[in-house]
Amino acid sequence: KALYITMLDVSSDGSIAVLYPYAGEQQALPPGGVFRDGDDANNKIRITLPEGRLSVIDTFKVIASEQSIDPKIFPRGSFRSGSRSAPIPGDLMSQFIADTVLGHRGSEREIKIDNWTTAEQTVRVQRADTKLLAFAVHSDDPASLTASRDASGRAEVCLTQPGALNADCFELQTDDTDPTIINAFPTGTRATRAEQPIPLAQAFEEAYRLQEATGAQRVEPMLDVRMPEGENSNGVTTRSILGTVENHPDAENDDLWNHKQIRVVEAWTKLRNERGANAGAEADGVLIAHIDTGYRKHPEVWDIGPNGKRPIAPEKGYDYYDDDTDPEDPLLDDDLLDNPAHGTTSGSVIISPPGCQLTPSDNCVNGIAPGAQLAPFRVHRTVSQFNMGRMARIISDIAERDDADRP
Repeated sequence: KALYITMLDVSSDGSIAVLYPYAGEQQALPPGGVFRDGDDANNKIRITLPEGRLSVIDTFKVIASEQSIDPKIFPRGSFRSGSRSAPIPGDLMSQFIADTVLGHRGSEREIKIDNWTTAEQTVRVQRADTKLLAFAVHSDDPASLTASRDASGRAEVCLTQPGALNADCFELQTDDTDPTIINAFPTGTRATRAEQPIPLAQAFEEAYRLQEATGAQRVEPMLDVRMPEGENSNGVTTRSILGTVENHPDAENDDLWNHKQIRVVEAWTKLRNERGANAGAEADGVLIAHIDTGYRKHPEVWDIGPNGKRPIAPEKGYDYYDDDTDPEDPLLDDDLLDNPAHGTTSGSVIISPPGCQLTPSDNCVNGIAPGAQLAPFRVHRTVSQFNMGRMARIISDIAERDDADRP
């Protein structure tokens, strides 16, 4: 039978918008027909964040029915702007609860449809959240930087915003890892504002002003950045809210398809033929520093490999997020942007032994460096949040190590 398609956008503020049909009456979809929305660039669904909102949740609802539905019955304003044309009798709260339970938001029209079905997909989009923690001030001669002293004798630099009454002040401290770097930390009211998100462009504008005020060669903002992502109704976090990406058909049937695209298989052959490496342990003896969310004891990265070694070497890593010696991932999932076990997943792409380590399983990951060991360094709570200060510290620490376990 022919079907009539209606597509709605139900927002978290209670508003409802009709996405399809675009205008006029519904067109019947004939038996065997296919409905695709978004092929036309003008019809693509775009979610925007209203000014002042950090996130928005939208549910896309599709209704398929055997009879045409007037799309004019669906649009609704937000709860705050709902219709109040009819008097509300009795206790306001009781009436509100009753209306909510019954799905009434005003003077709705009721229609009867005998045969229909529906499906929906919920997505959440969050604005990028950038916090300015400090500045890294670079100079070959830090002693020559222009600075003043506060009442306690600490070196500081104060910048006055155009038209502002008060200056933003930054305390200057020598960096422990590099004598050519001075860290500029916000103080006073500026330190309080540092806890609030700021536009990324503003962070670099302040860096340029600080460079001019101090005479430094370069000034970099030390940022804590959350990347905007979406979460669908299945709890899967994704950077794409327009649908899933299908696997290449050749990759479906070949666990080494991606390795061949970047010539990893050729590299393995060369290591075996020219350096006598053993099959399945071509990268034996290599220690790789892995900066991510930590590790978990998953068989793909934890079970002893063909070379008699465990792919993950946690004793050679460190937890820079909690500042302790155990870089195990606690699998935090109480925040929208958390991506638990990301470090384990990305690590397996590097060092997972050939074949499946957990049975019964199929289509398992094969690491590109079999036989190598991974030293996990936990530097982020989630892969979508970047703390540049911790990343700089860990890279510096690794570069300065001179022991046998240096990655």
